[in-house]
Amino acid sequence: MDRRRYLLAVLGVSTIMAGCSDESTTDASDGTGETTVAGTATTAPGSAKEPTSPTTNPPSTTSGERTTTRDGNESADAVSTADDAMSTPDGPAGDGETGLDVIHVAGEELTDDGVTRVRMLVSPATDGNVNLGGVTTELRDDEGTTTVTHSGAGSDGSFEVRSVRDENDSLAADTSVLDGLAEHAELQFDVPAAAGGAFEGGSSVELTLRTAGGIESSGRLVVPDTLVGSAVALGTGIDAETGDGVATARPAVEDVSGKVTGGTVESVVLRLLLSPGTEVDEFDLREMVLRYLGPVGVFDLVHDSAGTGDATFTTTAKTDADDSAPVLNDGDDRIDLEFDVSALRGDDGFTGGETVSVHLVTPSGETTTVLLFVPESLPESGEIPL
Repeated sequence: MDRRRYLLAVLGVSTIMAGCSDESTTDASDGTGETTVAGTATTAPGSAKEPTSPTTNPPSTTSGERTTTRDGNESADAVSTADDAMSTPDGPAGDGETGLDVIHVAGEELTDDGVTRVRMLVSPATDGNVNLGGVTTELRDDEGTTTVTHSGAGSDGSFEVRSVRDENDSLAADTSVLDGLAEHAELQFDVPAAAGGAFEGGSSVELTLRTAGGIESSGRLVVPDTLVGSAVALGTGIDAETGDGVATARPAVEDVSGKVTGGTVESVVLRLLLSPGTEVDEFDLREMVLRYLGPVGVFDLVHDSAGTGDATFTTTAKTDADDSAPVLNDGDDRIDLEFDVSALRGDDGFTGGETVSVHLVTPSGETTTVLLFVPESLPESGEIPL
């Protein structure tokens, strides 16, 4: 029988910060709504909010199972498991069908009532295919159960399918099929009126995605207590195990900077290294999705060699003894990832005082989250720490 993993994980987000005063750091952290983020499939529930460390302490990045500081050390205290939260799905698989891994969920279009729109980044759980047109999404809370389908027929609402990475045009409008492990799609839907039309701050909702063949992926979405108009993370690591999982390495973030032109931050550079302590000794950045959450909305970026997301990011090797970039395969490797903020958002870029979160999502759903704090005062040009 196929297995599924049921995960409830809510972790406080550790942050990467540089060049900000203690006062601006505290204000930004309190106002983002990004301090509650679910961890990966191997991380147990944590606190819903974690105070931001002063800028004089070594900054860190929450990266799946462990917290990694910029000096490459890991905190063993951050390691925990959630084996007790796993269960197995009912229902047969369809012909060649696999389940869906929900690797990141974001909420946007915030109103006084709460989160009104949900955006789920999904990929196939194993080799096989998933016809997204046959997927049913169930939302359950104390008030009852509502359903959302692609067509909307016989349900409380409909979801849209947007291609993020599509290797063979199988996600075209007339098919909407995921048929490769490297493919990603986004399912977007408005919170149905039958579910209240919005998810209030501090609420939680049980989520189940069911394929046409009956393979389920179940987990819980948790809405941060404080909502201030910026898109927020609701959950990660909701997996449908239809076979043996494949372990992957993941990147860690050593440094973050912004390139300023005309008094605004036009692009962001993340210096990446291979996260210490992972079971696999290499990671290909072309397989990663960068998910951007901010006041303007939610954007999914893929490597410029890969695909069809909202935009792309580029990579530049800084230390790479064997010329393997964009693959990280040595502890000394350093690769700069850069994305254009102004092109992504269609404006001049970050202005002073903005705060956004960036989520580096691996194919297995492990997520490295970085909060970017833009200083209130920006130079006319140059490079600044974020």
